[in-house]
Amino acid sequence: MKKVLIFFFLSLSIRSCSDEITQSEFLQFHSKLYGSGFKPQPINLANNANTTKFFYALKAQRAHYDELLEEMDILFPLENFPEEERIEADRKYRSFVQSHPNEVFLPIIRSRYSKFMLVNFRLLETENYEQIKYYTNELIEAKSDRHELLIKCLKKLKGNINVNEFNQLQRHTVDILKEQQETETTQLIILRNKIEELAVRYRETEEKPTRSFVDELERQIRKLEENTIACIIEEVETI
Repeated sequence: MKKVLIFFFLSLSIRSCSDEITQSEFLQFHSKLYGSGFKPQPINLANNANTTKFFYALKAQRAHYDELLEEMDILFPLENFPEEERIEADRKYRSFVQSHPNEVFLPIIRSRYSKFMLVNFRLLETENYEQIKYYTNELIEAKSDRHELLIKCLKKLKGNINVNEFNQLQRHTVDILKEQQETETTQLIILRNKIEELAVRYRETEEKPTRSFVDELERQIRKLEENTIACIIEEVETI
C-alpha cells in the first residue's frame, strides 16, 4: 500500500510547497524523476512528517539511484557496436548484481539492463541461448512489466534449451504474473477506496482536493483497470 501512496504525496506536495521548496523546484524535479527507469520505493516517515521531508527523502532516493547507474557504467550501445562491448556490458551487469544482493533498486535495475542486453545489445538476435536464458530469468525474478519482451524470450528459448529447463521457466513466469495480477487488483481496490474517502470528506467538511490530485488518482485507476496480465498469462501458457 505504501508504494501506491507515493504519488499521493507527490500530488499533495504541489499545493504545500514551503519556503524551502518552491513550486518551480518541485515541478523541475518531478519532470525528471522517472527518467532512466526510476521508480520510487516506500518511504517510511513519522506520521507527523510534512511533505517537505517527503520531498527530500524522494530526492535522496533518486540521487542514490543515479549513483548506482554510474557505478554500473553500462552505456547505451551505438548501432555498430563491437562484440567486445556486449561482453563487457554482460560482465559489468553480472558483477553488479552479485555485489548488490540487498539493493532496494535491484529489481528495477535487473529489468532495465536485461532489456538493454536482450534488445539494445541485440542478444536476442543471436544463438547464445544460455545468455538469453540468463537474462530471461532476470526479467522474471525482477517481476518486470516488460511482458512482450519476456514472451519473445520464451519463444526464442523453446526448442533451443533443455525441455525441463524451459518448462520450469514457463511455470515460474506464470506464477510471477499471477502475483502481479493479485497486487494490481489490491492496488485498484485501494485507489477506489481513496476516491470514496475524498468524496465523503468533501461532503462532510467541504474540503476539496486539488484537480491535479484527483486527475492523478483517476489516471492510476484507469491504468489498473486496463490490466492485460490475464491475457499475458494465457499467451505464456500456450507458448
